[in-house]
Amino acid sequence: MNIPVAEGALFAEVRDDYIDHRRFTSAEFAHLEGERLWTSTWHWACREEEIPRVGDYLVYDIGDQPDPLGQGQGAGGRGRSGG
Repeated sequence: MNIPVAEGALFAEVRDDYIDHRRFTSAEFAHLEGERLWTSTWHWACREEEIPRVGDYLVYDIGDQPDPLGQGQGAGGRGRSGG
């Protein structure tokens, strides 16, 4: 993001490598993060203890997309989580 000259004076005392505040407030930036970052990386959604029994579930939201995680019957009668 380029900083307009008028705004640049406001940040005269800020380090050269600061992170522009618009990264945290821009709807456009949030949309791009959703498309390019959050859909292509691993997420820590919950611990197995949070859904201990077969049939337990939790819904983890990634942006505006819900991702249901459930406890199912895995191989050998062992519970297994997965979305």
